Amino acid sequence: MPSTVLVCVLASGSRGNCTLVKTGSTSILIDAGLSYAQLSSHLSVFGLRPQDIDHLLITHEHSDHVSGLSSLVRKHPLPVHLNRETHLQIEHLIKDPAAVNLFDSAFEIDDIKIDPFAISHDAVNPVGYLLSIGELSICLATDMGFVTDSARLAMQQADVLVLESNHDERMLMIGNYPSRLKQRVAGSRGHLSNRQAAECLASLVTARHRHVILAHLSEENNRPELATACMENHLTGAHRPRLHVALQHRMGPVIEL
Repeated sequence: MPSTVLVCVLASGSRGNCTLVKTGSTSILIDAGLSYAQLSSHLSVFGLRPQDIDHLLITHEHSDHVSGLSSLVRKHPLPVHLNRETHLQIEHLIKDPAAVNLFDSAFEIDDIKIDPFAISHDAVNPVGYLLSIGELSICLATDMGFVTDSARLAMQQADVLVLESNHDERMLMIGNYPSRLKQRVAGSRGHLSNRQAAECLASLVTARHRHVILAHLSEENNRPELATACMENHLTGAHRPRLHVALQHRMGPVIEL
C-alpha cells in the first residue's frame, strides 16, 4: 500500500462535481464537472496539473458531473472509465474512443481496485464508487434518492465516505422551487436529505469510518450547519467519525491517510 493516500472533494453541488483521489503513483478524478480553468486552479494546490491526472471515473451523465469532460480529454487524452449506458449518453464529449474503458463490474487501475455500485437517481445507469487501496477504502455515494443495498454494502466498507446530504426537508418544501422540482429532489430517484443521510450513516457506522464528507449540499435548500447538526444528532453511539462538509465554491478538506 502507498505511504499516503490523499482524498479531496474539489467541488460538490448542482453547479459542478469533481473529487481527487491520489496515491503515490496514481491520480484519479471522479467526475469532471469543473471547467478546465477551475480544475487547473484546484489541482495546483497539490502541485498537479490536468495533464498529471492518470484516470477519470464518471458516475453518470448529468451536466454537473461531465460539463468539463470535453475540454479535459481534448487537451489531455486520458482513460475515461464509465458504463456502457452512460457512455451512450455522452460519447459525443469524448472524441477518442480508444480512451474509453467500458465496465460492467469491478476493475483495477494500477494499485487501486474500483468497485462501481448501483445507485437510485434519474439517470440512465448511475453508479457510485468504492476505491480500495491496500487495506484502505474510499466510497463516493452521492446523487441518490434512496440508499440501495449495493450502496449500503459499499458504504459499510469505507474508511473515508463521501455521502450526499443534499437538502433540509423543511427548506425544500417551503422554498421557491416549483412543485415538480421539489417532488423530483425528494423522490426515490432524486437526492438524499440531511435526515436520510444521517439515518443511513447511523445505521451502519463502525470504528472503520474515520472520515465522512457531507456532499452535494443544495445552495438553495440546505446549509452546512444544518447538515452537520442533523448528522451529529443521529450519531449517538460510540462510533463518531470526523465530519467534514464539501461545498460548491470552495475546495473541501484534504484528507491524508
